[in-house]
Amino acid sequence: MNLLLILLVFALFLLLTMVFGIWFMNFIVRKYIIEKHNCLDQIIHTGKVPNKWSNKFDSKMKKLRTKQADEEKILAIQQKANKQYVKKLKKLEEYVEKSRLIENERTRKTILSDLQNVYSQWDVKV
Repeated sequence: MNLLLILLVFALFLLLTMVFGIWFMNFIVRKYIIEKHNCLDQIIHTGKVPNKWSNKFDSKMKKLRTKQADEEKILAIQQKANKQYVKKLKKLEEYVEKSRLIENERTRKTILSDLQNVYSQWDVKV
């Protein structure tokens, strides 16, 4: 009886560990891979900064505007945001160059070309 109870507890622990492992892997995939692909998709199709990137800076600027802050502070945040956007775009470009999740080389070249066009547009604004 004692051995059966220990075996049951071990099996339950093993099951919970596996469920947690699967959940954690889904979380990691969603966080790092799907998020990058969603940002790539949004950038390529709209040519604009993804909302996920701009939300933080937009809320800061909105707070400053409601407080009727100095335009220099708002401009400084905008410049910081633009630099951050270009930096993140470069990281996405590096990801596309190295990722094995891109369908084929032709697709990779097309995406990189589109990102270069967007980069040249954004870099001018910085």
